[in-house]
Amino acid sequence: MAIAIAGVRIWDGVAERTRDVLETLRIEGDRIVGIGTNASLRRDARVLDFNGATALPGLMDAHVHLNLDPMLKSPDEQLAVAPDDRRKAMERRAAEMLAAGITTARDLGGGDWAEVALRDRILAGELPGPRLLCAGQPVTTPKGHCHFWGGEALSQADIEQVIQRQVEHQVDWIKVMETGGVFTHCNAGGLATAADKTETKASPPAEKSAA
Repeated sequence: MAIAIAGVRIWDGVAERTRDVLETLRIEGDRIVGIGTNASLRRDARVLDFNGATALPGLMDAHVHLNLDPMLKSPDEQLAVAPDDRRKAMERRAAEMLAAGITTARDLGGGDWAEVALRDRILAGELPGPRLLCAGQPVTTPKGHCHFWGGEALSQADIEQVIQRQVEHQVDWIKVMETGGVFTHCNAGGLATAADKTETKASPPAEKSAA
């Protein structure tokens, strides 16, 4: 059944302000098929009247780690969380993000590909959450930033092995730690130092990040 979201002020993400009139968005399946003031947009639809609320395009968060608890400040505390508890917390965080208007997010690091499994369940309609683009285990130096996620590498062969592991788990991005980071204390820097900025090639697009 079609859904008509009525009585909303629309901001399209481009204009400097919302439109001056209250409009209706008609949704059929997973697509917005009409926007405007014509009464036909409500025909044979379930009408939800939002009485002056603002409708805008879904927000995007370009850097999240769904497997990290923001209240825990050290890697040791994070790693002490039981896998089942972490999985449930990740599902809750994903649902909260969607409720806040975030419809796409890049998850840029985890150790056991739990975020990839969550991505797939969201895509299958089993759980609420934003579309996730996941990096899996970041490529880093031995004892380097976020080394505890399993992506330690030094030689060209090591780097290729880490990347191949991510490809096998169907990640969306390859994340490379070119520098150190604040979360891993006394880390050994990044690949820019340890591997003399060796270039690598992989099937997914490469994302270089320090965090």
